Amino acid sequence: MSVATLAVAERRIGRARDTTMAGDASLWGRAAALTTAATIATFPLLQPSGPGNTSLPDVFAVLSIVSVLAWGHTSRRTMRLPYVLPVSLMVVAGGLAALVGEYPGTGLVFLTQDLFMLAWCGAVVAVCQ
Repeated sequence: MSVATLAVAERRIGRARDTTMAGDASLWGRAAALTTAATIATFPLLQPSGPGNTSLPDVFAVLSIVSVLAWGHTSRRTMRLPYVLPVSLMVVAGGLAALVGEYPGTGLVFLTQDLFMLAWCGAVVAVCQ
């Protein structure tokens, strides 16, 4: 391959990247990035004292998940959900253990936390793409 061919290919890739990045600068895209950054910025304030051990970063994480879902819906982006197989196996095993155990309500709280963390992980991956 010649240098001229490589230069033409790089220009085409650059133009394609510029057009895709311009489409991502929507209101929901900015909201997704800001709420995800706010979630990470509030981690030092993490003092789980609410119901189900919730705290201030959890509020921003919920906003982050909602804004990423809205962003994905309006921009028709393909969303990735990493760790879905290991977490689903863990949720199924935890659900069975909670049904058999003495405290099924506490097990349900832990399963909800696992699913919430999976959703927030997907939101972070979508923002970082």
